Amino acid sequence: MNLFKHLYFKQQKDIGMTESLVDNEQFPRNDIDIITVRNARQKIICLQNDHKAIMKEIETQLHKLHHQSTKTSHSIVTDLKQLGVVDDEKNKNCSTPFASVGKVEAGSPADVAGLKSGDLLLQFGSLNVKNFRNLQDFAKIVQHNKGQSLHFVVSRNYQPLRLCVKPSEWHGPGLLGCNILPLKN
Repeated sequence: MNLFKHLYFKQQKDIGMTESLVDNEQFPRNDIDIITVRNARQKIICLQNDHKAIMKEIETQLHKLHHQSTKTSHSIVTDLKQLGVVDDEKNKNCSTPFASVGKVEAGSPADVAGLKSGDLLLQFGSLNVKNFRNLQDFAKIVQHNKGQSLHFVVSRNYQPLRLCVKPSEWHGPGLLGCNILPLKN
């Protein structure tokens, strides 16, 4: 069937969407099947109209999504200001996550502090999206604050939470008892 279509349309002699279906004397061309060409053009026009309608709907939904995302971002910044994490618009970077929390071991310092798997780290001690380079930054801060309270801010369900952990020895590995995973840029 496909071979038939290929051979048949090849016989239509380069007829497209804009070529005339009549000859110089305004009679229907006898070298093409006019009904087939008109049906094909009609189908293409319908498909183009459907495509335009779908693209318009996608554009509308993207605008709504972007607007909703902007509102959420502004509400996170507002919530962070109330928590005292963000003082002004220059420190807005504290509302951008730079790492996520993997597995949290039961009974660990991270578990006692209220950290949950899936939390997004917005600030960890002095660490934020602006100065975070790699996981060694976490290790340095945790080692430096061993036995002391370490304040951090996470985003959970788009809500910022200020938590405090005391890195210390416990029955499991590490000083926190959780996995920290950098977010990929």
